[in-house]
Amino acid sequence: MGSLIVKKVSYAGENYFYSSPELHTGINIILGDNGSGKSTFSYFIEYGFGGKVKPFINDDVDSRYSLILDDENNYVLLDILIDQIPYSLKRFINTQDIFIEHREIVEKYALDRKSAPYIFSDWLLAKLGIPVFELYLGATHWFFNFSDLFRLLNYDQNTEPRRIYKEPVAENFVADSVVIRKSIFEILLGISSVDFFKMQDAARAAMRARDVAKGLFESFKDNHEISGDYEKLSSRKVEISAILSELEEERNSELKQNTTVDSKVEELADVQARLVDLQVKASQDRVLLANISNEQQRLLKPGRHEGFLPSYPQVSIIITGLIFIIETIFCR
Repeated sequence: MGSLIVKKVSYAGENYFYSSPELHTGINIILGDNGSGKSTFSYFIEYGFGGKVKPFINDDVDSRYSLILDDENNYVLLDILIDQIPYSLKRFINTQDIFIEHREIVEKYALDRKSAPYIFSDWLLAKLGIPVFELYLGATHWFFNFSDLFRLLNYDQNTEPRRIYKEPVAENFVADSVVIRKSIFEILLGISSVDFFKMQDAARAAMRARDVAKGLFESFKDNHEISGDYEKLSSRKVEISAILSELEEERNSELKQNTTVDSKVEELADVQARLVDLQVKASQDRVLLANISNEQQRLLKPGRHEGFLPSYPQVSIIITGLIFIIETIFCR
């Protein structure tokens, strides 16, 4: 397990500012009169590590902390060392995110597992070499968090003397269960139960898969006839496999015979080009037909010299023949 050292604690807002001196490696003793801020100092540390501090959530718990709640743009800043590597943790008041700065790179992690699959507690435990495992209590499951460890590390004046760790903020049977307490002591003593919990998780996953398969099988039995004859089932399996093979061969043969999409596109483009040519030729033929019709009307006007042009029946026959020739060409 890695080492975690708090080097400095700071608070900043629009109205108030506080910065502690740099703490020494080892034991630091803070002395002060009642109301001088010793509890606030410990609350800053707990809050900076992602803990739920009731006075920072509801000022009715303790009116002395209303100055913090009424402040604006305020945050807690912790300068820490993890295995002698410096990090800065910044958390704004009444928010559920922590900003981690390391070598001028800032990362943001959520505190609530409902908001993100990988949260700040996972990051911190990973840096300390403590695996995150899932605990099951009946139908309820629980991911081990850094806040569970901090209950034993942070002993404030509100903790009952008969207890050696703080009350959990989420007062439920899971957070304060014997399993959680046992896991806390095992981790702090260097005894790991990770392998056990991983095997337990695998067993539960196998049981869930078994239940799903059992449900599917029961549903299948309700809608299909089940035979206990092994030879009959084997023969049926061979028949179905043969049918599947034939269908696959037909599909592959059909795919080979059919042209590709590119060839279809080229064929369609060729048809469109031919259609455009036919439309242009049809337009030209219509113009020619209109000119011939106009000429026919001009020839039929009275006053023309009878010997100069053919008679009306002859002209009609000629024009009709021309129209027939044009329509024949157009229909091609």
